[in-house]
Amino acid sequence: MHELSVIIPMHNGVNFIDRAILSIKEISSSIEIIVVENGSSDGSFEHVRQTYPDIKVVEILEPSKSLARNAGAAAAKFDVITFLDQDDEFLSPRNTAKYIEAALNGEIVIGTQLYLESEFANMPNYLQKNPNSHLPHYSPIGMLISKKVFIESGGFTADFEQAEDIEFLTQLQRGGFKIRYVPDNFLIRHFHETNVSHRIEEAQSELFRVLRSHVHAITENE
Repeated sequence: MHELSVIIPMHNGVNFIDRAILSIKEISSSIEIIVVENGSSDGSFEHVRQTYPDIKVVEILEPSKSLARNAGAAAAKFDVITFLDQDDEFLSPRNTAKYIEAALNGEIVIGTQLYLESEFANMPNYLQKNPNSHLPHYSPIGMLISKKVFIESGGFTADFEQAEDIEFLTQLQRGGFKIRYVPDNFLIRHFHETNVSHRIEEAQSELFRVLRSHVHAITENE
């Protein structure tokens, strides 16, 4: 049996959370699912507790995906953890024995995210205009990582709410952890009107902040 904990940060996710949870349950009943409620006001917290009494639910007060992921990692019972956004779907290659074993041995395993052609119209304009948007892209947020390495690395930085996966990846790279990219789809990324990726100026600002933070950390250590 593959021992894997999947952490789902949930903030006002009542319209999406069932799809995310069921995408995991349909693959394996042995995967631990941890939903981390963070500041919802749409009834999603109550919905999950009533509908899925077998799921571990952690509650934090701050509406923060980064802090929610850190709290979920701390609550995980298995040695290998991974993350899924509330509006995305988990795919079976992520639950592959060789990848989970690699994570147990200290590697960070990153697969690709799949986009659905039927949702291209919901993509932000900059993605619609990109000729490669129909191709799978590597997704740091879907990484398989051991709980030990996650804690050693310091986890997600609290003040990043966009590009937080990129920021965490640069943190892992600076820490010298071994990162393996594999050509298997680990998740379906869904597009809809409320995706944070539609907040383009904010996303660009956060990416520049990640870059500045990375350069500063490198020069500080020289």
